[in-house]
Amino acid sequence: MARGAGGKGVNSARASGASRGGGGSTERPLARMFLHPEAFRDGGAVLDGQAFHHAVRVLRMAAGDTLLLLDGSGRGWTARLERVMRSEATATLLHEVPEDASPGREVHLAIPLLKGDRTELVLQKCTELGVSEFHIYPAERSVVRMDGGGGKRERFVAVCRSAAEQCGAFRMPEVRLWDSARAFLEQVRTPGRLIAWEEESALSARDALGGGEPCTLATGPEGGLTREEVDVWAGYGFRPVSLGRRILRAETAPIALCALALCAL
Repeated sequence: MARGAGGKGVNSARASGASRGGGGSTERPLARMFLHPEAFRDGGAVLDGQAFHHAVRVLRMAAGDTLLLLDGSGRGWTARLERVMRSEATATLLHEVPEDASPGREVHLAIPLLKGDRTELVLQKCTELGVSEFHIYPAERSVVRMDGGGGKRERFVAVCRSAAEQCGAFRMPEVRLWDSARAFLEQVRTPGRLIAWEEESALSARDALGGGEPCTLATGPEGGLTREEVDVWAGYGFRPVSLGRRILRAETAPIALCALALCAL
């Protein structure tokens, strides 16, 4: 489970000295930023777009300040801002920081698009738990439809980035939107495959998630999964599992399922 900012390891990477203008000697946590891998080159990095806005406009960082830069694949460096310009900043990489508290297993999560901001809630909380990839697919009873998806994906990636920075993760989960459930199912490669279904009673998710192997977990929409849908998923190796006697909301089920997969290790 992700640890708070006061824990040991990378979550507590510190910058010594007070903030600019202060005279004390207190330490403060390093600001964390995910950059695209292409932003790193020749011992330095370029901050632009959202990373620049957050560092310079929100956190009021300036040349000489130190922060922690991550490439999303598990590598991170302490870095010093060198030049702050109108819409971008450059930084020098100082020291590589080893990844700590990585998830105990590889977990992919498939969910339908949910109403309102419920999809974002699932992405945020499951990023904190340590999900590696998110797959958003259309279900038969989905209340919300994809209707394109480019703008939605950009928003979802931003939610995952913010959650990963907040919880001390070194990796950014991938977010993919699918036009059909079958298109998603045809590319699943993990040995473990489970789908939570409210009509299943014989096999509990807790019992099925033992072993720690890479797995793909799936849940249904607000209206639930049809028996025909579950049969299709079963044809691709997904075992229906129960999350207990209570009927969980569409945004609660995936969080509970991922917590069982990741926090019991």
